[in-house]
Amino acid sequence: MTFKRNSSLTGLGVKLVNTLFAILGTTALRLDGELTDEWGPPRLRALLAVLLAHPGRWLSSDRLTAWIWPPESEPQYPSGALDSYASRLRPVLHRLPTRCVLSTRERRYRLDVDPGVIDYHDFRRLVAAARGMSDPGRAAAAAESAVRLWRGPALEDLRTAEADRWRRRAVRDELIPAYETLFTAWLRMGDPDRVLVGLQDVQADHPADVRLAMIRLSALMARGHDRDAAEYHLSIRAMLREEGESGKADLLRRHYDHLVTQQQRSETRALEAEPSPGAALRNGPRSLPPDPVDFTGRAGELAALDDVARVAGGSPRRGVVLIDGMVGVGKTALAVHWAHRVRDHFDGDLYIDLHGFSDTPPVDPHAVVDEFLVALGAPAGTTTNPVHRQALLRDALAGRHLLVVLDNAADSNHVLGLIPSLAGCLVLVTSRKRLTTLATRTGGRALTVSPMDPAESADLLTARLSGPAMESDHLTAFLGLCGGLPFMINLLAQYLATHAATPAMAEIEDLILEIGRDGDGDTSADRVFGWSYTALPPPAQRLFRLLGVHPGVEFTLDAIAACARMDRAETRDILAILVGAHLLDRAGGHHRYRCHDLSRRYSRRRAAREDTQEEIRAAERRLLAHYTLHAHEAHRALFPSQATRPFDSLDEETVTAAGFACEDDARAWFAQERQTLNHIIAMAAERGHHGYAWRLVDYVATYLERQGHRHDCRKAYLIAVAAAQADGQGEAWGSAHLEVGRLLIGEGDIEEARRHLQEAHRWADESGQDRPMAAVLKALGDLESTSGNHEAAVALYRRLYDIAHRLQDHEALTWAHCALGGALHQTGRLDEATTHLHQAQFFAAHIGDDSALAIALASLAAVKRDVHDWSSAVGLYGSALALVSDSDLPVTAKLCVDLGRLHLDRGEVGPAEHHTRRGVTLARRINALPLVASGLDLLGTIHHHRGDRRGAATAWSQALHAATRLRDDAQAERLRGRLKELDGFQGTTGLSGPQTDPERLAEPDNP
Repeated sequence: MTFKRNSSLTGLGVKLVNTLFAILGTTALRLDGELTDEWGPPRLRALLAVLLAHPGRWLSSDRLTAWIWPPESEPQYPSGALDSYASRLRPVLHRLPTRCVLSTRERRYRLDVDPGVIDYHDFRRLVAAARGMSDPGRAAAAAESAVRLWRGPALEDLRTAEADRWRRRAVRDELIPAYETLFTAWLRMGDPDRVLVGLQDVQADHPADVRLAMIRLSALMARGHDRDAAEYHLSIRAMLREEGESGKADLLRRHYDHLVTQQQRSETRALEAEPSPGAALRNGPRSLPPDPVDFTGRAGELAALDDVARVAGGSPRRGVVLIDGMVGVGKTALAVHWAHRVRDHFDGDLYIDLHGFSDTPPVDPHAVVDEFLVALGAPAGTTTNPVHRQALLRDALAGRHLLVVLDNAADSNHVLGLIPSLAGCLVLVTSRKRLTTLATRTGGRALTVSPMDPAESADLLTARLSGPAMESDHLTAFLGLCGGLPFMINLLAQYLATHAATPAMAEIEDLILEIGRDGDGDTSADRVFGWSYTALPPPAQRLFRLLGVHPGVEFTLDAIAACARMDRAETRDILAILVGAHLLDRAGGHHRYRCHDLSRRYSRRRAAREDTQEEIRAAERRLLAHYTLHAHEAHRALFPSQATRPFDSLDEETVTAAGFACEDDARAWFAQERQTLNHIIAMAAERGHHGYAWRLVDYVATYLERQGHRHDCRKAYLIAVAAAQADGQGEAWGSAHLEVGRLLIGEGDIEEARRHLQEAHRWADESGQDRPMAAVLKALGDLESTSGNHEAAVALYRRLYDIAHRLQDHEALTWAHCALGGALHQTGRLDEATTHLHQAQFFAAHIGDDSALAIALASLAAVKRDVHDWSSAVGLYGSALALVSDSDLPVTAKLCVDLGRLHLDRGEVGPAEHHTRRGVTLARRINALPLVASGLDLLGTIHHHRGDRRGAATAWSQALHAATRLRDDAQAERLRGRLKELDGFQGTTGLSGPQTDPERLAEPDNP
């Protein structure tokens, strides 16, 4: 992995030292001008890290041994190993452009080096400089540069108690104060929103730090979130008092009282939790768009790209290359063409259009991470938490050299957050802007694309013309006025090639002036696309106008055919015409297309001029009917046992069925179209097609939930609530409330879940219908069970069973028996529980519902575990996992945690840890906070069983944080008691390092 030097203080009067050593992360060296950690094996990096942490100091062999090796991994002859590593390290140090001597004497070692070339000392110098600056902008720049030097946990190559102590001290006494300096400067600059965003990740690692809590209070009050500030103040004070930190609690109170006297406002805004990620990836993505046809000229730019992107030996670099230039100058064509020329030198390639200059909103960097994970082969369950997804992408790319094209960036901030995850790649970024900040912070090499010279322009226009050759004076006149912009030349060529008569010389100037009048303005685009549009045959004009109906970035041939009410063959031929006219691009995948930003804008404008509102709305309805039918059929293929509403297009129009051949086809369609379906659902609601909006949600939501996309699922159901109400569909309205409540139970938001379930219960009661009431009773029972009210849950589940039995509804009977059996088990009535669970197993197998069958088997396993029938329990859990490991992530996560608990009961610590870690990882991915809390609680017990008090304290501290968020007082009190029994547990929640990284803690040994 190669890192670029952060040098964002240029021009601020702060001199940056050329760092040669980096220990704020993995141990890296600046070799051949690049900061890299790929210079030696782990133990060699560990030795250098210890020496760099103590520059110029003699360290004994015993002390180095304690720093480098955990006790269980210590070699038989540490001194011999150290001598061997020292001899291997010296040649590496000789390659550096500074005096750096490794001395040994009487089993002692010392590294003589200038501390100023170590990133840790550079960090300290920058923080000191920031604190001495009166200008908040300069101070923020210095402090931000300092904290960016931390590429990960400091001394990351060391996994010992000595290194942990050093890390804790550095985080507590230096990193957090540096963040304080940065956030205080942002507050002085009047940017509290930036502070709140910055605190989100920092406080996730250090939730009990009172200094960060004080800054959050200041930012909330500055933003006008008085109520949020008050609630936050009370909760953190309570937590500090419970932890015995009364002095810190009083300090926080005084700070809050001071803020209240300074500012009084009444706005409130809740902070929203984000889902979590994880998935297994495969190699070799190839997602570049096709090489541009008739690419002409650009020899100088291609040579410049070869130069900036290759080292002397000819192999591609890692790092960032910036391609900027004016609109229409051909930045994308150049980047894609060059990428095709060199793609065989890379392990794969990734491409995305960021829509930085577009009628549609710019692509969010988190969505870029999502798309890249899918391109890398992530299974359909890849999720949601931005930080975790970026870590997943970083891990997936580790050790692989990919070519990445980030096309059409809005500005530096649009892509800055992505660069760390792509550190091992060669990244091409195109933009209309000069990305100076990005170049400064990443060390990126910039290339400005100039307009074509007259010869290249003539070659391009000649290559693109398919009709008779024009007279040279006409060519010269046209090209002289086109300004060498390939975008304008290509559109002009299409116009000229489809017009038999050549304009008279007197007309040329007026014609071209209209093309270049605004360059990138609406009028200019309107004129240029107008000439290309009028050259199209009428069927192509109509299809082009309909492209703007689709709300997604990409679309399929079938979707547009449905929207236009045309057959596939005719649609395919017309789309080929539009692609040839550069009004449309082919995207990756079979018969997938991507509409250019300006094409999309112009298609909408043209439709507004030529089509009636009713014609546009009819096209919208046909498009919605297409996606609704496909979602309905995909749902039926994946979940055949699940009852759902029959498909109804709501119109007289007919649409073509998808005809999914198998579950894999349906799952692949959902995975590919997931983002598009989110856009389609939102568009349906926004445009008033409420019947389609709630129906689409009904067909899509099960896939979203079972693949861990809980955030998307909950957002869709909230849209369905409003859409069903607007459509006058009481049953759909009540059902959507029910599903929102059920999802919130899984996320641990009990009070909000109760509110939605009460709305669902009210409708079911007023309707007098048994089936809706059965579903509501099941959810209410789940709520009571989650809250620990098991007798109340049993009563509700018995009512559910009575209704299901009366209706002889096998699906309802399956879940009634399953829920009732689980609740009876919790109350100790094992025989009755077993009877119901066997009935649940029978009905689940009968209706073919794998998820229900897995839950029934797992509940039976839990009963077997209680009576110490270990072998039966293990077998039942194994059977359950085999049913749902790829199809239902929430159930899989719970099964893994339960199986981990079973293995611990049997004294099998290794398997217990493996399964529990996997369960916690999945639970984080799907934002199942109660399961995260119980899984971490169990993981702490496993560490404690091994005698790893440090690991136990870390896991229990994180479990306590989750239980506190859930307001589970009983679990929180139990965890506090366990922590207080451990020596030296104080402060573990504020550690920074691999042992306290939630993702590392949850990572299974064998994913």
